[in-house]
Parts: sequence; structure tokens; C-alpha cells
Amino acid sequence: MRRPRDSKSFREFDIVRKFKLSEKNVEKIDLKGDLRVALIFPNSYNVLSSSLGFNIVWKLFNKIENVRCERFFYHDDFVKFYSIDSLTPLDEFPIWAFAVNFENDLLNIISILKKKSVPIRNIDRRPFDPLVVFGGALTYTKLPVFDIIADVILHGDFEPMVENLDSVLEYISREKLVEKMAELHFASVPVLRKKESEISKISDLNLTIPASPIIFSHGEFKNRLLIEIERGCVWNCNFCMMGALRKPARFLNIETLKRLIMHTETCSVGLIASNVTDYPWLEEMLSWLEKNSIKVSVSSLRLDRLSKRFVSFLKRSQHAFTIAPESASEKIRKILGKNFTDQQIESALVVASEAGFREVKMYFMYGFDEEEESDLKKIGWFVRKAKRMGYRVKISANPFIPKRGTFMQNRKMQDLRVLKEKEKIIKNTVQHDASVVFENIDLSFIQYTINSAEGDMLHELIQNFENGEKLKFIVQKLAFK
Repeated sequence: MRRPRDSKSFREFDIVRKFKLSEKNVEKIDLKGDLRVALIFPNSYNVLSSSLGFNIVWKLFNKIENVRCERFFYHDDFVKFYSIDSLTPLDEFPIWAFAVNFENDLLNIISILKKKSVPIRNIDRRPFDPLVVFGGALTYTKLPVFDIIADVILHGDFEPMVENLDSVLEYISREKLVEKMAELHFASVPVLRKKESEISKISDLNLTIPASPIIFSHGEFKNRLLIEIERGCVWNCNFCMMGALRKPARFLNIETLKRLIMHTETCSVGLIASNVTDYPWLEEMLSWLEKNSIKVSVSSLRLDRLSKRFVSFLKRSQHAFTIAPESASEKIRKILGKNFTDQQIESALVVASEAGFREVKMYFMYGFDEEEESDLKKIGWFVRKAKRMGYRVKISANPFIPKRGTFMQNRKMQDLRVLKEKEKIIKNTVQHDASVVFENIDLSFIQYTINSAEGDMLHELIQNFENGEKLKFIVQKLAFK
């Protein structure tokens, strides 16, 4: 790719080029097909670096004979959008496949479409516009907003889709490609009023290689080989889409895990799972990793299933201990389906302290109708308990957002004024004993609206995006209807 001449485009080009140079390939990916597919991560490069699913999809797309798939990421200042893999501008790709994992990714998708003069609504697109395809975690549920924006929605796990996509992806007109995609049982094609007949699910993680083909030098898991050891979840938390929509839990066999690590000759891995502590071969895995001096970071763990051995093992690779009580109140935790006690939270803190951890991060939600001031003040009680154990304490506090497909989907997000009052209570109870980061309430409301909006509310939301309204204005306009 020839370097751009104007300074603004070159700065954008150079940002992408430097990220590419920082990557270490551990698996060769051939980019040789005629049909160019832009696989777009609608968030920052740092977040992309930690997204194992995105990088597995990139690898699998390039196994399709006719396809040349290249990666893109979002940046507020980008206009051209150059691919990571060959620094080719996005305009040169006829298929734009977006990985949609969070509702607010849609804000960045809309930003890309507007910057590239592609209509936001699928019914307004022209024969020369790119084919807009949605995949990713949010396709396991059915969001009405997708039916307005996406030309094609691929629902579920990507691995079983590859064989079917191989038979339909070819260099033909946009109209004919849409018609062929409509034949896929896991695809929705809104403009043809065609719904998926089933959601694609991989039955066995050992059938493919659930590891990243790249080791990244950026992001949460930098300089580590990412390996997925569990997909789905064994638990049934009432607020969570993972447990509700992605059952059954499927695990990577311990022997496959060993082979993957030995093959790449890495000494650092990141284990991806809904709860690493649910892994059936956990003790055998720990023994093998210890024997081979492999450092490990984990994506998530359950505080009521922690052993002293496991926490001590983590301390060798991680400086901070992270848990998600979700609520400081046992009453609220029972409503959420998180049935562990105050004593179990305290025991987890003790075990980690004895292992040598001196920093703890705790995740809490707030904004439940049953919540009283005393429930929120209990956060301060846990903070001071941890501080007496010698911890530096960090708190992440997020408003509760009801999600489609979960047991709590019919609840409403609390009034923004109520949530701001609850924020104040949490700040006052924690005071200077911990650093607290609150999720932006306006962004939380947009997330809730994107997930729940239907009918007139949905079309008004899209209209506001088309008009380029500021986020604050959209929130003020829709929040109090």
C-alpha cells in the first residue's frame, strides 16, 4: 500500500502501521482470496487485542477459499480507516462484517457508516454500497435495532458457519449476495423479511483451535497467548446474557490445551472463560502449568470457588486480585441469582491477602427497585474490611441494565435522577478509602435503549443518530418519555 500524501491521512495510516508492527504472529494466516471482507472491530485497538473471538473469526474467514479477510478497528479521529493487515482503505472492501459484542458498539458502527457516506438504514442502501453484516456476542439475542441497520445478521458461533459461508461467498452483485446469504439457516436478512431458523452453536471446542493467531503487545492480555478454555456458562445468574443464551457450557480438553501451549512455545497465556474456576481439569491444569513455568492471567473467576492453591498460582502472574460481588447486599445478590454470602466474599479476600495480593478490584451494580440506602452503604463496609487486610481498593460501580433474553429482561432501568442519587450515596460511603469509577450514566441509558427499544422509540433513536444529535441531547430527549 502506497503511503498517503496528505498529513491527516498519513497520521491515521501511521497509527495503524505501528500497531501492525507490534504484533507477533504465532500462526500463519494466508490472505489470498479475491473477495475482500473487512472484519471491523467497532472499538479501540486495545480492546481488539483482548478479543479472542474477533481474532479467531479473522483466522476462520481466511480459511474460506474465495475470501481475503482483513482487520479494522475504530478510532474517533479516523476517516479513511486502513486495514491492519495490508493498510488498505476500507472503501476498497465490498463486505463490511462488524463484530457487535456490546450495545454501545453500535454508536461506533453508525459513526463509521456516516463517515463513509453509507446510509444507516439498510432499506436506503444502494447497489454500490458495501454489504453490512453483523456477527458477535449480541447476535445470540434478537435486537430489533439490528433489523434496521444490518443487511445480514449471522447468529451465534462462527466456527460451524464456515462450511456454509464457503458455498455462498463469491464475487457477485450485492443483490445476489444478499439473496444467497438468505439461504443460510443461521442468517437473518431483514430487507427480505427472512429470519434465522436456528442459532449456530459449536458442540465441541476441540474441533477447532480456540487460540489467537497473534500475540499482542497491547491490551489487557498483552504479550500472552489467548486460549479459550470454556464457551457458555454453567451458572444461571438472572441478569446475565451468557448463562441465559449460551448454554451448554463447553470446555477445551486438557490435552488440547497442553498441545496448544507447547506448539507456540510461549511462557505466558491468558485463559478465557466465563469462570476459569469451573474448568473440569483445573487441578491438573495448575500442576502442568506450574511444572512448565507458564505464567497465567484469567478473564473471570467466581469468588465462591477459589482455592488457596489457585489464588497463590495467580499471584505469580498478576499484581491485582479482581472479584465481582455484583452487590454488597445479600438480599440483592439473591435477586440476581448470585447466591454467595458476605462470609464467602470475606473469605476470598482473606485467601488472596494470604497469597500476597495487596490490591483488590471489586465490581458492583446498583439501580434495583428493591435496593435501600443501607444496601448501597454496605459497599463501604466491604471497602473498609479490605483496607484493614492491607489492600489498596478499587471499585467499579455500574448501573443495572436489564437485558433481552435474561430472567430480568422485563425490568426497567431506573430513572436517571434516582441513579445519580445512588451514585452520591456510594461516593459518600466509600469516601477516601477506595478509588471509585462509575460507568457513565448517559452511556448506560443508551445501552439500555439500544437493547430494549422497539417501535416508535427505536425509530426515534435511529432518527437522532441520522441527524447527528449529541449523545447528551438524545438521552435528555428519550430518558423521560
